[in-house]
Formats: sequence, structure tokens, C-alpha cells
Amino acid sequence: MISKSFASIAALTLLTGVAHAGSAPRELYGKSIIITWTEHRSQRQLGEADFRDVDRSLSRKIYISTKDQWFDRFASTFGGRGAGLRRLRQITHEAAREGIGTSGTTFAGGVRQVQFIGKTITLTGTSAGGLARRFTIEFNENFGTCETHIIFAKQAGSEVVVGRSLRTGEPIQIRSATVNSVSCSVRDGNVFAE
Repeated sequence: MISKSFASIAALTLLTGVAHAGSAPRELYGKSIIITWTEHRSQRQLGEADFRDVDRSLSRKIYISTKDQWFDRFASTFGGRGAGLRRLRQITHEAAREGIGTSGTTFAGGVRQVQFIGKTITLTGTSAGGLARRFTIEFNENFGTCETHIIFAKQAGSEVVVGRSLRTGEPIQIRSATVNSVSCSVRDGNVFAE
């Protein structure tokens, strides 16, 4: 488990200038990778005056098909209240965005790239508003277990960066972020078919 706050990077190209390096390791064909973590962020909606602290439970689920096709789902879960017969009950909602392939555009208008080197996969996603998030997934010898490191970065000189809410799609300004409770697991089969 790695806990990281925002890192200041001289240029976001340090995270996004990585070219796609070939195919996924054959040992991962037909397997799913599940990453979960929590984020503690100081953020506000665009146009609001005050920042507030929020905690989010997030996940990233990846499936690599037997034909080396990449499927990716980035999700956030949050609590709410639903009406029961006689009282309110706590319910959990999920907001998610999906990607296919190892490159493209993120939901936040930035660049999404995947790189494979040996027993490591690096996933980098940016926003058009100066935010970058990088996942480094390291596997053991037989690709049966994994460990993930998550790093946030913001454009040099920026006090605040802009992303988008998975829940509403609206822009959010983020002043700081800390990652905690990171877990990673590998499963046989397609996690999206469950």
C-alpha cells in the first residue's frame, strides 16, 4: 500500500509522454485486475467559494481478453438515503466511466495511456484542467498477485486543478488529495461478466 499526496511535476508530459509499449503479458490474457482505494480530497464545485473535505471509495476494474483486448472501468461509490416502507434506509450508489483499448481520451478531457514493461503495467490519465493520476501495477513471478502504487500530480505552479465528478459529470476544483487503503487482486475470467 502506498499513500501519496499531490506531487508537483515540472510538466504533465512526464506522466503522459509515455508511448504504448506492445501487448499485455500473455500470463494476463483472460484475467481481471481489481484495484480499490480511498481518496481524501479538498475540493469544491466550480463556482463555489469554499473548499470542503470529501472521502471517496474508488475502484478500477480491468479485463484483458484472450485476444489481448483491454477493458477498463473506473468507479466511485457513495452513500445516500432511500425511502423504505416506514423509514429511510442507507443505500450505496455507484458512478462509473468505461474505456476500451490502451489509449484515448479520459472522461475529464485529457489523455489515457497504458504501458506494459516486464511484470509492470502503468496507467496514466489526465484531465484538461491540469490533473494527472498514475497507477503502477506490479505483479509477482506468475502474475497471480499484484501491488499498486497511485500517484497524483498537478501542473507545475497550479494551486488548484480541475477534474470532473464521476457522479454528476460537472467540473470540480481539487486543492489536495491523499490516497489510502490501496488493494490489488488478480482473478481468472472477466470481472464484467459477473
